[in-house]
Formats: sequence, structure tokens, C-alpha cells
Amino acid sequence: MASSIEGNSVPTRLSVSSIRSRCSDLVMVMNQRALVVPRCRVVLELAAAIIGTGCLALSIASLTGLVALSSSIWLVPTGCVLGVALLTFAITSVFLRQGELRREREWRSLTMRWYHLVSDLNRQYPLGHTARHS
Repeated sequence: MASSIEGNSVPTRLSVSSIRSRCSDLVMVMNQRALVVPRCRVVLELAAAIIGTGCLALSIASLTGLVALSSSIWLVPTGCVLGVALLTFAITSVFLRQGELRREREWRSLTMRWYHLVSDLNRQYPLGHTARHS
């Protein structure tokens, strides 16, 4: 952006290469951010599944008498409820993440189609030249 004498900003004309480089930078940033959130979610889902399975297995083992635990009157139901809740969270989160990833792939596909259309139009009608009307 260039500044005029009054201090108001006047938009400058960008070249095709600068627009493409800015677009590439934005795509790179978008791809980096898109990988951070699912990786954290995968770790959280995996931890919930492991802890939930452990709680459920320990409470079932205590219920059947394989493992003797003190205060098992309240520990077994709590372990069962906690295990089922964590496993339900992990499974539901996996299904929701798959839907999210599907929507993101569709969005990127649509974005790429628009990008190809703009690229074709830029080749056909370069900036700075007027289009010829037949």
C-alpha cells in the first residue's frame, strides 16, 4: 500500500507473481495450522481410549474377583462409568474428526478448482491488457 500526501492509503497494483507468492504463503500457513489441531486431538483421543480401556478392564477384573481392591464397593462402578465415558468420548471424537476431515477435503477440492479457473483466466487475459471483444 502506498500513502498519499493526506495520509490516506491508496491501493497499489500487485503483480501476478506477488499475488501468487502471497497465495502460496497463505496456503502453507493454512496447511501447517491444519496439521496441528488434529495431531493434538489424536493424542487426546488415544489417551482417552487407553485410560478408558484400562479403567474398564480393571473394574471388570475387580468385579470378577481376579484383582482384589480395597474399597471396591465404590471403585468398581466408578471405574466402569469412567471407562465407558472415556471410550464413548474417544469413539465419538474419531467419528466427528472423520466428518471434519471429509469437509476439509471437499473445501480444498473446491478451492483448487477455483484456483485453476483463476489461473486459466490469468493466462487467457493477462493483467494490464484489455480483453478483445469479437
